[in-house]
Amino acid sequence: MNFGEKLHEAVRKAHERGIPLPLIRDNGRGSLTATMFWVSFNIAIFLLAGKVTKLVGDVDYNNVMWLLGLTGGFYLGRKVTGDGKKISVEGKDPRDELK
Repeated sequence: MNFGEKLHEAVRKAHERGIPLPLIRDNGRGSLTATMFWVSFNIAIFLLAGKVTKLVGDVDYNNVMWLLGLTGGFYLGRKVTGDGKKISVEGKDPRDELK
């Protein structure tokens, strides 16, 4: 078995079993969007603290805020679906509990 076949076999096994990633748990399951949001939030806090204390140097904070907003939109919009005519949100509507 040559190197190419060994590599192909390793990729095939990883694809079948999946590669475990450390994810933040949301509702009992690993959530990639929650993990991305958590990481971008911590990057934003670190860079903001570094910018205030002048430890990080000159940082364009606008890009960090775009990253935070983008991942926040992914996280908060993960249960929103649409079929072209109407938009629905998965889960209970909190206004139903008030009735």
